[in-house]
Amino acid sequence: MLRLTTIIIAGLAISCSSPQRALEKGNNKKAIRLAKKSIKKNRDIHENVEILNLAAHSEVDNIMAASAHNLSSPEVEDWICVQGDFYCLLENIGEANLLTAGLVSEPYERLCAAKTDLDFRIADHYYQAGEQHLRDYEYDLMKRTARLAYHQYSQAKAYGAGDYYSELEDKMAYCLENGRVYYTARNYRPASSLFLRALPAGADFEPDCILSSSRHGHSSHKCTTTKNKTFKKNVVVGSVSHTDTSGVVTHQDVYEDVYAYRKKTQTTITLRTTTWINVIDNTGQCSEHTRSFSTNVSGDYEEVEYSGDKRAYPTGARDKKENPYYLIRRLERELNRKVERRLGL
Repeated sequence: MLRLTTIIIAGLAISCSSPQRALEKGNNKKAIRLAKKSIKKNRDIHENVEILNLAAHSEVDNIMAASAHNLSSPEVEDWICVQGDFYCLLENIGEANLLTAGLVSEPYERLCAAKTDLDFRIADHYYQAGEQHLRDYEYDLMKRTARLAYHQYSQAKAYGAGDYYSELEDKMAYCLENGRVYYTARNYRPASSLFLRALPAGADFEPDCILSSSRHGHSSHKCTTTKNKTFKKNVVVGSVSHTDTSGVVTHQDVYEDVYAYRKKTQTTITLRTTTWINVIDNTGQCSEHTRSFSTNVSGDYEEVEYSGDKRAYPTGARDKKENPYYLIRRLERELNRKVERRLGL
């Protein structure tokens, strides 16, 4: 009886978690997953292939309907969200199609065609934006506009526009060359970037930017904290004699508490300076702007002073007094090194 009950319960559990039951409940993703699992176990191949097709078609219909709003949006970011959803479902159905040797190809190809159209739409959006900026550059000859075109073309390339537009790389190279800003610098060496370069030696054209650095607002700040501690020791300060009734004399030490005090002072010194990057726009094309940055360094020194009864001093106790002059000189050198590193010197 117990064995029969176990078999019935197991059968019910299998039935409740079957691909067919999941499909009937509208849980297409679960139906696909369970059907693939059954096929891998070589169980009910024909029925599970049919379930895969029905569930995949239904899931494609659902994602098309759910994506309609985003696909009608003027914002490319909404299209990109749909592209990610298409990819995830396509991967799932593609695995089922591969597992069944192409027997789930119809829903797979439907979704694949929709994703291919969307891929082109996104890539073309960025490519056309690059085209518009390039036309603007050819009209106004502003390097900033060439850089905008380059960035749009780069986005187009990232989304596969190179598969549709063979001239994409040439246009990116053209925008890169015409969007670069060249500089000369004094007391400053900025890190070169894609669009910012030092003026080449022997160049026959003017630099776009003339850069220099200057330092202002050097300041120092002291912060002092003090900690006090008391030491207590019981020491012998004398003795007293006692004579008992038999005439025997005994001597007894006399103790007394003595106190010592320690004052520990820690002083933190902070040096701060402001450095300005001064920018002269020499051609009206400079992409840099005058700006500043602050740099600070800190260090501390300690002073210790003992007072009170020396007999209560802890072992090794001694006064300590440091000259802050050497700390300040070290901090000044450290501050200069930090600023120079920021300036690339």
